[in-house]
Parts: sequence; structure tokens; C-alpha cells
Amino acid sequence: HPRELSDHGLIAAIETAAAQYGPHVTVRAPHELPRIDDSVTAAAYFFTAEALTNAARHSLARQVRIKVTEDGNTLRINVTDNGASPGPSWEAGTGLASMRERAELLGGTLHAGPSPTGGRVEATLPLQPPATRRP
Repeated sequence: HPRELSDHGLIAAIETAAAQYGPHVTVRAPHELPRIDDSVTAAAYFFTAEALTNAARHSLARQVRIKVTEDGNTLRINVTDNGASPGPSWEAGTGLASMRERAELLGGTLHAGPSPTGGRVEATLPLQPPATRRP
């Protein structure tokens, strides 16, 4: 758990991670989020950080956009870049496999791969995973 995540919440932690990659990374997110299970918050941060790392390492992106939305039940993290893709699909390495597994354990989904304009990582997670939902 990064200190920024514990001290200031998901949005501030994502903004801090984005700032480390420079001005070519933009974040669109609500100022506040409703109560989110800690495991979902940690996963959302992990997905964002991994997507940023992959964009920097593999795509040579000049622009990365992070979009965070929620609709009362679901948190969505969308990271897109305008980098070059190595092919029609991405090989599922340790990072992608771990991200997909974590999303599924929380009752969510993760889609990652090339898009017509670069790369895309999209995570959809319940605000409260099935085992922790409160009545």
C-alpha cells in the first residue's frame, strides 16, 4: 500500500504517480469518490501504476490519459496512450496476468491491448467486492 494511497486516497495517489511520468500524462477524475473497499482501492492504484509503467517501457507513448469514473456501484479505470503497439494483441506477461487475476478475484474485469490509437487498459471493479458488500 503506497503511503500516498493510505494518506490521501486513490485520486491523489494516481495524480502523484502520473506526475512522476511527466506532463504528457493527464488525469481526469472526480474530486471525491464514495467509500470504496480497500482491496478495490489498492487494485485500482496497482492497475494504473502498471499501465503507466507499461506505456513508458513498451509503447514510447507521447501522451497518456488516465480517466477514473464511478457510477455508485462500479469504479472504472481507463488508461490510454498513443504509443506504438508491438502487434495486434499484447502477450500476457506477469503484469497483465496479475492484473486480470486481481480484477476477477474482486468481481471485476480487466481488458488490455492495442487500440486503433495506441494502447488501452480498462478495469471495471465493484466499489464493494462480493465478499465485503454491506447490506
